[in-house]
Amino acid sequence: MRDVQKRELTEVQTVANQAYQNSQQQLHAMIAENSVLSERLESQSRLLETQQTQQQELLTTVRKLQSVSPPVPVDNGTGMQEIQVQMLQMMEDLSNEVQALKQDHQTDRLRTQ
Repeated sequence: MRDVQKRELTEVQTVANQAYQNSQQQLHAMIAENSVLSERLESQSRLLETQQTQQQELLTTVRKLQSVSPPVPVDNGTGMQEIQVQMLQMMEDLSNEVQALKQDHQTDRLRTQ
């Protein structure tokens, strides 16, 4: 009977050792993965800090430029009206040109008949 108990005890110890080794391997794999993720997080943190610094520098530059340059006068609409008039004139010219081309095309067709 003692041999049976020793064998069972040996089997239990073997299974326990195997389980311990498996858990140690999983632990080491998780530690390695955690290390990789920590490095990524640290890198992204440094990148974010750099971007924040650059943004702050740009804001400072913009504020300096705004304080130095005179304010831009607000267009009271006359500039837009001039552009609209010019565009309407260009559209009318284009329409006249298209009409003239159509007439030339009709004249050419009549001559060839």
